[in-house]
Amino acid sequence: MNELALKSWKKEIEDFIADGNLSQASKRLMDMSNDFQTDREYIKEALIIKSQYSKLHKENLNDTTSKDEINKRWNKLAHQMLDLLDNIVKSEQIKIKENISIEIQYEKKQDTKEIIENNIIINIEDKTTVNNIINERKIFFKAENVEKKYDKFGLSPISFELKTGEITCVVGENGSGKTTLLKIVGGVEKHDSGKISYPDIDAQGWYAIKQNIAYLPEANDGWQYGIDTFLKFISSVHGYNGQVNDERVKEIIYRLGIEDYKDHEYGDLSSGYQMRFDLAKALVWQPKILILDEPLAHLDVNAQQIFLRDLRDFVNSTNYQLTVLISSQHIYEIENISDNVIALEKGKIVFNDKIYEIKNSTKQNSFEVGCSINVEDLSKIMIEKDKSIKVYSVGIYKFIDANIEFTLRDLFQIFLEHKIEPYYIRDISNSTRKIFNY
Repeated sequence: MNELALKSWKKEIEDFIADGNLSQASKRLMDMSNDFQTDREYIKEALIIKSQYSKLHKENLNDTTSKDEINKRWNKLAHQMLDLLDNIVKSEQIKIKENISIEIQYEKKQDTKEIIENNIIINIEDKTTVNNIINERKIFFKAENVEKKYDKFGLSPISFELKTGEITCVVGENGSGKTTLLKIVGGVEKHDSGKISYPDIDAQGWYAIKQNIAYLPEANDGWQYGIDTFLKFISSVHGYNGQVNDERVKEIIYRLGIEDYKDHEYGDLSSGYQMRFDLAKALVWQPKILILDEPLAHLDVNAQQIFLRDLRDFVNSTNYQLTVLISSQHIYEIENISDNVIALEKGKIVFNDKIYEIKNSTKQNSFEVGCSINVEDLSKIMIEKDKSIKVYSVGIYKFIDANIEFTLRDLFQIFLEHKIEPYYIRDISNSTRKIFNY
Protein backbone atom coordinates (compact mmCIF):
# COMPACT_ATOMS: atom_id res chain seq x y z
CA MET A 1 0.00 0.00 0.00
CA ASN A 2 1.51 3.35 -0.97
CA GLU A 3 1.33 6.72 0.76
CA LEU A 4 -1.27 8.08 -1.66
CA ALA A 5 -3.65 5.17 -1.02
CA LEU A 6 -3.13 5.57 2.72
CA LYS A 7 -4.06 9.26 2.57
CA SER A 8 -7.14 8.41 0.52
CA TRP A 9 -8.30 5.89 3.14
CA LYS A 10 -7.67 8.38 5.93
CA LYS A 11 -9.58 11.20 4.25
CA GLU A 12 -12.55 8.96 3.39
CA ILE A 13 -13.03 7.85 7.00
CA GLU A 14 -12.38 11.33 8.43
CA ASP A 15 -15.04 12.73 6.07
CA PHE A 16 -17.59 10.14 7.22
CA ILE A 17 -16.88 11.05 10.85
CA ALA A 18 -17.08 14.78 10.13
CA ASP A 19 -20.45 14.24 8.43
CA GLY A 20 -21.72 12.30 11.44
CA ASN A 21 -21.98 9.09 9.40
CA LEU A 22 -20.46 6.85 12.07
CA SER A 23 -22.16 3.80 10.60
CA GLN A 24 -20.15 3.98 7.39
CA ALA A 25 -17.04 5.19 9.24
CA SER A 26 -17.10 2.10 11.49
CA LYS A 27 -17.57 -0.19 8.47
CA ARG A 28 -14.67 1.36 6.58
CA LEU A 29 -12.44 1.15 9.66
CA MET A 30 -13.08 -2.60 9.65
CA ASP A 31 -12.21 -2.72 5.95
CA MET A 32 -9.05 -0.69 6.46
CA SER A 33 -7.79 -2.75 9.40
CA ASN A 34 -8.42 -5.97 7.44
CA ASP A 35 -6.74 -4.63 4.31
CA PHE A 36 -3.55 -3.61 6.08
CA GLN A 37 -3.54 -6.40 8.69
CA THR A 38 -0.58 -4.61 10.27
CA ASP A 39 -1.68 -5.70 13.72
CA ARG A 40 -4.43 -8.19 14.58
CA GLU A 41 -5.26 -5.99 17.57
CA TYR A 42 -6.38 -3.24 15.20
CA ILE A 43 -8.85 -5.63 13.57
CA LYS A 44 -10.24 -6.55 16.98
CA GLU A 45 -10.46 -2.90 18.01
CA ALA A 46 -12.32 -1.99 14.82
CA LEU A 47 -14.78 -4.81 15.55
CA ILE A 48 -15.29 -3.53 19.11
CA ILE A 49 -15.96 -0.02 17.77
CA LYS A 50 -18.53 -1.40 15.30
CA SER A 51 -20.16 -3.32 18.16
CA GLN A 52 -20.27 -0.17 20.30
CA TYR A 53 -21.81 1.75 17.42
CA SER A 54 -24.53 -0.89 16.99
CA LYS A 55 -25.37 -0.83 20.70
CA LEU A 56 -25.49 2.97 20.83
CA HIS A 57 -27.56 3.16 17.65
CA LYS A 58 -30.11 0.75 19.14
CA GLU A 59 -30.32 2.78 22.37
CA ASN A 60 -30.86 5.93 20.35
CA LEU A 61 -33.67 4.35 18.33
CA ASN A 62 -35.36 2.91 21.44
CA ASP A 63 -35.06 6.23 23.25
CA THR A 64 -33.83 4.46 26.38
CA THR A 65 -31.04 6.96 27.10
CA SER A 66 -31.11 10.76 27.41
CA LYS A 67 -30.13 12.78 24.34
CA ASP A 68 -27.26 14.47 26.22
CA GLU A 69 -25.83 11.11 27.23
CA ILE A 70 -26.24 9.76 23.70
CA ASN A 71 -24.45 12.79 22.22
CA LYS A 72 -21.57 12.42 24.70
CA ARG A 73 -21.15 8.78 23.77
CA TRP A 74 -21.38 9.57 20.03
CA ASN A 75 -18.54 12.08 20.45
CA LYS A 76 -16.50 9.61 22.49
CA LEU A 77 -17.00 6.93 19.84
CA ALA A 78 -15.99 9.35 17.08
CA HIS A 79 -12.74 10.10 18.94
CA GLN A 80 -12.10 6.36 19.37
CA MET A 81 -12.46 5.98 15.60
CA LEU A 82 -10.04 8.83 14.94
CA ASP A 83 -7.51 7.38 17.42
CA LEU A 84 -7.65 3.95 15.77
CA LEU A 85 -7.39 5.55 12.34
CA ASP A 86 -4.26 7.46 13.39
CA ASN A 87 -2.68 4.31 14.86
CA ILE A 88 -3.30 2.32 11.67
CA VAL A 89 -1.91 5.13 9.52
CA LYS A 90 1.22 5.54 11.65
CA SER A 91 1.83 1.81 11.67
CA GLU A 92 1.43 1.57 7.91
CA GLN A 93 3.69 4.59 7.30
CA ILE A 94 6.47 2.84 9.21
CA LYS A 95 5.86 -0.29 7.15
CA ILE A 96 6.06 1.70 3.89
CA LYS A 97 9.35 3.30 4.88
CA GLU A 98 11.02 0.15 6.20
CA ASN A 99 9.75 -2.37 3.65
CA ILE A 100 9.42 -0.91 0.18
CA SER A 101 7.29 -3.51 -1.54
CA ILE A 102 8.12 -2.61 -5.11
CA GLU A 103 11.35 -0.99 -6.19
CA ILE A 104 11.49 0.31 -9.72
CA GLN A 105 14.62 1.43 -11.47
CA TYR A 106 15.04 2.62 -15.01
CA GLU A 107 18.07 1.68 -17.01
CA LYS A 108 18.79 2.35 -20.63
CA LYS A 109 19.99 -0.68 -22.51
CA GLN A 110 20.05 -0.98 -26.28
CA ASP A 111 16.96 1.17 -26.90
CA THR A 112 14.86 -0.75 -24.35
CA LYS A 113 13.77 0.02 -20.80
CA GLU A 114 14.32 -2.42 -17.98
CA ILE A 115 11.96 -2.43 -15.05
CA ILE A 116 13.24 -4.19 -11.96
CA GLU A 117 10.16 -5.34 -10.05
CA ASN A 118 10.76 -7.61 -7.04
CA ASN A 119 14.11 -8.53 -8.62
CA ILE A 120 12.41 -9.71 -11.83
CA ILE A 121 13.61 -7.88 -14.94
CA ILE A 122 10.95 -7.02 -17.50
CA ASN A 123 11.96 -5.66 -20.90
CA ILE A 124 9.56 -3.05 -22.23
CA GLU A 125 9.90 -2.28 -25.93
CA ASP A 126 6.86 -0.01 -26.21
CA LYS A 127 5.70 3.09 -24.34
CA THR A 128 3.50 1.28 -21.82
CA THR A 129 3.72 3.11 -18.52
CA VAL A 130 5.16 1.50 -15.43
CA ASN A 131 1.89 2.08 -13.58
CA ASN A 132 -0.05 0.13 -16.18
CA ILE A 133 2.31 -2.81 -15.80
CA ILE A 134 2.21 -2.89 -12.00
CA ASN A 135 -1.50 -2.19 -11.69
CA GLU A 136 -2.61 -4.52 -14.50
CA ARG A 137 -5.50 -6.50 -13.12
CA LYS A 138 -5.42 -10.24 -13.57
CA ILE A 139 -7.89 -11.91 -15.90
CA PHE A 140 -10.03 -14.14 -13.73
CA PHE A 141 -12.40 -15.54 -16.36
CA LYS A 142 -12.29 -15.64 -20.14
CA ALA A 143 -15.03 -16.66 -22.61
CA GLU A 144 -14.16 -17.20 -26.26
CA ASN A 145 -16.98 -17.64 -28.78
CA VAL A 146 -19.19 -19.29 -26.18
CA GLU A 147 -22.59 -20.42 -27.41
CA LYS A 148 -25.65 -21.93 -25.72
CA LYS A 149 -28.80 -23.05 -27.56
CA TYR A 150 -32.31 -23.77 -26.34
CA ASP A 151 -35.47 -24.56 -28.32
CA LYS A 152 -36.64 -20.95 -28.65
CA PHE A 153 -33.65 -19.01 -27.39
CA GLY A 154 -29.90 -19.06 -27.48
CA LEU A 155 -26.75 -17.18 -26.62
CA SER A 156 -24.96 -16.29 -29.83
CA PRO A 157 -21.18 -16.80 -29.82
CA ILE A 158 -19.99 -14.32 -27.18
CA SER A 159 -16.54 -13.38 -25.95
CA PHE A 160 -15.63 -11.39 -22.84
CA GLU A 161 -13.24 -11.22 -19.88
CA LEU A 162 -13.70 -10.65 -16.15
CA LYS A 163 -10.85 -9.18 -14.11
CA THR A 164 -9.96 -9.39 -10.45
CA GLY A 165 -10.91 -6.30 -8.45
CA GLU A 166 -13.64 -5.25 -10.88
CA ILE A 167 -17.43 -5.34 -10.99
CA THR A 168 -18.98 -6.25 -14.33
CA CYS A 169 -22.72 -5.75 -14.69
CA VAL A 170 -24.87 -7.61 -17.19
CA VAL A 171 -27.94 -5.70 -18.40
CA GLY A 172 -30.66 -6.37 -20.92
CA GLU A 173 -34.37 -6.95 -21.33
CA ASN A 174 -36.10 -10.07 -20.04
CA GLY A 175 -35.10 -13.10 -22.11
CA SER A 176 -31.88 -11.50 -23.38
CA GLY A 177 -29.65 -14.20 -21.85
CA LYS A 178 -28.41 -12.59 -18.64
CA THR A 179 -29.11 -15.53 -16.34
CA THR A 180 -27.74 -18.03 -18.87
CA LEU A 181 -24.48 -16.07 -19.10
CA LEU A 182 -24.15 -15.97 -15.31
CA LYS A 183 -24.85 -19.69 -15.00
CA ILE A 184 -22.16 -20.53 -17.55
CA VAL A 185 -19.56 -18.46 -15.69
CA GLY A 186 -20.63 -20.03 -12.39
CA GLY A 187 -20.51 -23.57 -13.72
CA VAL A 188 -24.24 -24.10 -13.16
CA GLU A 189 -24.93 -24.47 -16.87
CA LYS A 190 -22.77 -26.08 -19.56
CA HIS A 191 -22.08 -24.20 -22.78
CA ASP A 192 -22.55 -25.95 -26.12
CA SER A 193 -19.50 -24.62 -27.91
CA GLY A 194 -16.63 -22.23 -27.49
CA LYS A 195 -14.05 -22.08 -24.71
CA ILE A 196 -14.13 -20.87 -21.11
CA SER A 197 -11.14 -20.61 -18.78
CA TYR A 198 -10.22 -19.36 -15.30
CA PRO A 199 -6.61 -18.16 -15.67
CA ASP A 200 -6.36 -16.83 -12.11
CA ILE A 201 -7.39 -20.09 -10.42
CA ASP A 202 -4.46 -22.36 -9.65
CA ALA A 203 -6.52 -25.55 -9.55
CA GLN A 204 -6.93 -28.67 -11.64
CA GLY A 205 -10.36 -30.06 -12.45
CA TRP A 206 -13.80 -28.53 -12.44
CA TYR A 207 -14.56 -29.46 -8.82
CA ALA A 208 -11.48 -27.58 -7.60
CA ILE A 209 -12.36 -24.55 -9.74
CA LYS A 210 -15.90 -24.40 -8.33
CA GLN A 211 -14.50 -24.12 -4.79
CA ASN A 212 -13.54 -20.55 -5.75
CA ILE A 213 -16.97 -19.54 -7.09
CA ALA A 214 -19.89 -18.15 -5.08
CA TYR A 215 -23.13 -18.10 -7.08
CA LEU A 216 -26.29 -16.47 -5.72
CA PRO A 217 -29.35 -17.08 -7.93
CA GLU A 218 -32.36 -14.78 -7.92
CA ALA A 219 -34.52 -17.43 -6.22
CA ASN A 220 -32.97 -18.63 -2.98
CA ASP A 221 -34.57 -21.21 -0.68
CA GLY A 222 -32.59 -19.93 2.28
CA TRP A 223 -31.78 -22.26 5.15
CA GLN A 224 -32.88 -23.45 8.56
CA TYR A 225 -31.11 -22.91 11.90
CA GLY A 226 -29.86 -19.61 13.25
CA ILE A 227 -27.89 -17.36 10.90
CA ASP A 228 -24.79 -17.34 13.11
CA THR A 229 -24.75 -21.15 13.30
CA PHE A 230 -25.23 -21.52 9.56
CA LEU A 231 -22.44 -19.07 8.69
CA LYS A 232 -20.05 -20.93 10.99
CA PHE A 233 -20.98 -24.15 9.22
CA ILE A 234 -20.34 -22.60 5.77
CA SER A 235 -17.03 -21.19 6.97
CA SER A 236 -15.93 -24.56 8.35
CA VAL A 237 -16.84 -26.34 5.10
CA HIS A 238 -14.34 -24.07 3.37
CA GLY A 239 -11.56 -24.81 5.84
CA TYR A 240 -11.94 -22.13 8.53
CA ASN A 241 -12.11 -23.77 11.96
CA GLY A 242 -11.79 -22.94 15.66
CA GLN A 243 -11.06 -19.36 16.65
CA VAL A 244 -10.50 -18.28 13.04
CA ASN A 245 -14.01 -19.49 12.18
CA ASP A 246 -15.55 -17.54 15.07
CA GLU A 247 -13.63 -14.38 14.16
CA ARG A 248 -14.48 -14.53 10.47
CA VAL A 249 -18.20 -15.00 11.11
CA LYS A 250 -18.32 -12.26 13.72
CA GLU A 251 -16.45 -9.84 11.46
CA ILE A 252 -18.68 -10.40 8.42
CA ILE A 253 -21.87 -10.15 10.51
CA TYR A 254 -20.83 -6.83 12.05
CA ARG A 255 -19.38 -5.52 8.78
CA LEU A 256 -22.73 -6.00 7.03
CA GLY A 257 -24.70 -4.59 9.96
CA ILE A 258 -26.76 -7.72 10.62
CA GLU A 259 -25.66 -8.49 14.18
CA ASP A 260 -29.16 -7.89 15.62
CA TYR A 261 -30.50 -10.79 13.54
CA LYS A 262 -27.72 -13.35 13.90
CA ASP A 263 -29.88 -15.71 15.97
CA HIS A 264 -32.87 -15.49 13.60
CA GLU A 265 -33.76 -18.04 10.98
CA TYR A 266 -33.59 -17.00 7.32
CA GLY A 267 -37.34 -17.19 6.73
CA ASP A 268 -38.02 -14.74 9.57
CA LEU A 269 -36.11 -11.93 7.85
CA SER A 270 -37.20 -9.21 5.44
CA SER A 271 -36.02 -9.37 1.81
CA GLY A 272 -33.37 -6.74 2.51
CA TYR A 273 -31.84 -8.64 5.42
CA GLN A 274 -32.11 -11.94 3.57
CA MET A 275 -29.97 -10.46 0.81
CA ARG A 276 -27.41 -9.19 3.33
CA PHE A 277 -27.16 -12.66 4.85
CA ASP A 278 -26.85 -14.17 1.37
CA LEU A 279 -23.91 -11.81 0.84
CA ALA A 280 -22.43 -12.82 4.20
CA LYS A 281 -22.81 -16.51 3.28
CA ALA A 282 -20.91 -15.88 0.04
CA LEU A 283 -18.14 -13.69 1.46
CA VAL A 284 -17.40 -15.39 4.78
CA TRP A 285 -15.20 -17.97 3.03
CA GLN A 286 -13.58 -15.43 0.64
CA PRO A 287 -14.35 -16.81 -2.83
CA LYS A 288 -12.47 -15.42 -5.82
CA ILE A 289 -15.62 -14.56 -7.77
CA LEU A 290 -19.10 -13.59 -6.64
CA ILE A 291 -21.95 -14.02 -9.13
CA LEU A 292 -25.23 -12.28 -8.32
CA ASP A 293 -28.41 -12.74 -10.36
CA GLU A 294 -30.89 -9.87 -9.88
CA PRO A 295 -29.96 -9.16 -6.22
CA LEU A 296 -31.88 -5.85 -6.21
CA ALA A 297 -35.18 -7.33 -7.40
CA HIS A 298 -36.89 -7.42 -3.99
CA LEU A 299 -35.06 -4.61 -2.19
CA ASP A 300 -36.43 -1.15 -1.38
CA VAL A 301 -34.48 1.94 -2.43
CA ASN A 302 -32.52 2.31 0.81
CA ALA A 303 -31.70 -1.40 1.01
CA GLN A 304 -30.45 -1.27 -2.59
CA GLN A 305 -28.06 1.58 -1.83
CA ILE A 306 -26.66 -0.08 1.30
CA PHE A 307 -26.18 -3.37 -0.52
CA LEU A 308 -24.45 -1.78 -3.53
CA ARG A 309 -22.19 0.41 -1.40
CA ASP A 310 -21.09 -2.61 0.67
CA LEU A 311 -20.48 -4.60 -2.50
CA ARG A 312 -18.28 -1.88 -3.98
CA ASP A 313 -16.32 -1.59 -0.73
CA PHE A 314 -15.62 -5.34 -0.65
CA VAL A 315 -14.39 -5.29 -4.26
CA ASN A 316 -12.13 -2.32 -3.52
CA SER A 317 -10.60 -4.25 -0.61
CA THR A 318 -7.14 -5.69 -1.22
CA ASN A 319 -7.95 -8.29 1.44
CA TYR A 320 -10.73 -9.90 -0.59
CA GLN A 321 -9.28 -9.73 -4.14
CA LEU A 322 -12.78 -10.25 -5.47
CA THR A 323 -14.27 -10.41 -8.96
CA VAL A 324 -18.00 -9.63 -9.23
CA LEU A 325 -20.44 -10.44 -12.02
CA ILE A 326 -23.92 -9.04 -11.39
CA SER A 327 -27.14 -8.77 -13.39
CA SER A 328 -30.00 -6.38 -12.79
CA GLN A 329 -32.91 -4.56 -14.38
CA HIS A 330 -31.99 -1.54 -12.23
CA ILE A 331 -29.60 -0.19 -14.84
CA TYR A 332 -28.74 3.20 -13.34
CA GLU A 333 -28.11 1.84 -9.84
CA ILE A 334 -25.98 -1.08 -10.97
CA GLU A 335 -23.91 0.93 -13.47
CA ASN A 336 -23.12 3.42 -10.72
CA ILE A 337 -20.91 0.91 -8.87
CA SER A 338 -19.64 -1.10 -11.86
CA ASP A 339 -16.37 -0.88 -13.78
CA ASN A 340 -17.60 -2.67 -16.90
CA VAL A 341 -20.92 -3.44 -18.54
CA ILE A 342 -22.06 -6.23 -20.83
CA ALA A 343 -25.31 -5.34 -22.61
CA LEU A 344 -27.26 -8.23 -24.09
CA GLU A 345 -30.05 -8.14 -26.65
CA LYS A 346 -31.69 -11.36 -27.85
CA GLY A 347 -28.66 -13.41 -26.86
CA LYS A 348 -26.12 -11.12 -28.51
CA ILE A 349 -23.64 -8.73 -26.92
CA VAL A 350 -24.40 -5.20 -28.13
CA PHE A 351 -21.91 -3.50 -25.81
CA ASN A 352 -18.96 -4.84 -23.81
CA ASP A 353 -16.54 -2.29 -22.40
CA LYS A 354 -15.76 0.13 -19.59
CA ILE A 355 -18.71 2.20 -18.34
CA TYR A 356 -17.06 5.44 -19.43
CA GLU A 357 -16.79 4.19 -23.02
CA ILE A 358 -20.59 4.11 -23.52
CA LYS A 359 -20.71 7.75 -24.63
CA ASN A 360 -17.92 7.18 -27.14
CA SER A 361 -19.75 4.20 -28.63
CA THR A 362 -22.72 6.34 -29.70
CA LYS A 363 -20.91 9.67 -30.20
CA GLN A 364 -23.76 11.60 -28.58
CA ASN A 365 -25.15 12.87 -25.29
CA SER A 366 -28.52 11.57 -24.14
CA PHE A 367 -30.97 12.67 -21.45
CA GLU A 368 -34.04 11.17 -19.84
CA VAL A 369 -36.56 13.84 -18.85
CA GLY A 370 -39.87 14.07 -17.10
CA CYS A 371 -41.98 17.14 -17.85
CA SER A 372 -45.59 18.14 -18.51
CA ILE A 373 -44.98 19.14 -22.14
CA ASN A 374 -45.66 16.39 -24.71
CA VAL A 375 -43.02 14.85 -26.99
CA GLU A 376 -44.20 16.67 -30.13
CA ASP A 377 -44.04 20.14 -28.56
CA LEU A 378 -40.76 19.38 -26.82
CA SER A 379 -39.29 18.21 -30.12
CA LYS A 380 -40.23 21.49 -31.85
CA ILE A 381 -38.53 23.52 -29.12
CA MET A 382 -35.36 21.41 -29.18
CA ILE A 383 -35.08 21.48 -32.99
CA GLU A 384 -35.12 25.29 -32.86
CA LYS A 385 -31.84 24.97 -30.98
CA ASP A 386 -30.34 22.25 -33.17
CA LYS A 387 -32.01 20.37 -36.01
CA SER A 388 -29.96 17.26 -35.25
CA ILE A 389 -31.55 16.84 -31.81
CA LYS A 390 -33.95 13.93 -31.54
CA VAL A 391 -36.82 13.77 -29.02
CA TYR A 392 -38.81 10.57 -28.56
CA SER A 393 -40.59 8.46 -25.95
CA VAL A 394 -40.27 4.84 -24.84
CA GLY A 395 -43.29 3.89 -22.78
CA ILE A 396 -43.90 6.68 -20.27
CA TYR A 397 -40.35 8.06 -20.54
CA LYS A 398 -39.11 10.90 -22.74
CA PHE A 399 -35.60 10.95 -24.17
CA ILE A 400 -33.41 13.55 -25.90
CA ASP A 401 -30.43 12.62 -28.07
CA ALA A 402 -28.02 15.39 -29.07
CA ASN A 403 -24.49 15.84 -30.38
CA ILE A 404 -21.54 15.44 -28.07
CA GLU A 405 -21.16 19.21 -27.59
CA PHE A 406 -24.72 19.62 -26.26
CA THR A 407 -24.50 19.48 -22.47
CA LEU A 408 -26.82 19.29 -19.50
CA ARG A 409 -26.27 23.01 -18.99
CA ASP A 410 -27.60 23.67 -22.51
CA LEU A 411 -30.69 21.59 -21.76
CA PHE A 412 -31.38 23.49 -18.55
CA GLN A 413 -30.99 26.78 -20.43
CA ILE A 414 -33.61 25.77 -23.01
CA PHE A 415 -36.04 24.68 -20.29
CA LEU A 416 -35.57 28.05 -18.53
CA GLU A 417 -36.03 30.07 -21.70
CA HIS A 418 -39.29 28.28 -22.54
CA LYS A 419 -40.47 28.06 -18.91
CA ILE A 420 -40.65 24.26 -19.00
CA GLU A 421 -40.79 22.80 -15.49
CA PRO A 422 -39.05 19.41 -15.35
CA TYR A 423 -40.06 16.72 -12.87
CA TYR A 424 -36.58 15.31 -13.23
CA ILE A 425 -33.66 15.28 -15.68
CA ARG A 426 -31.14 12.45 -15.87
CA ASP A 427 -27.97 12.48 -17.96
CA ILE A 428 -27.76 8.96 -19.45
CA SER A 429 -24.89 9.67 -21.83
CA ASN A 430 -22.78 7.08 -20.02
CA SER A 431 -25.54 4.54 -19.49
CA THR A 432 -26.57 1.53 -21.52
CA ARG A 433 -30.15 2.71 -21.01
CA LYS A 434 -29.86 4.71 -24.21
CA ILE A 435 -28.63 1.64 -26.12
CA PHE A 436 -31.93 -0.10 -25.43
CA ASN A 437 -33.97 2.88 -26.64
CA TYR A 438 -33.48 2.00 -30.29
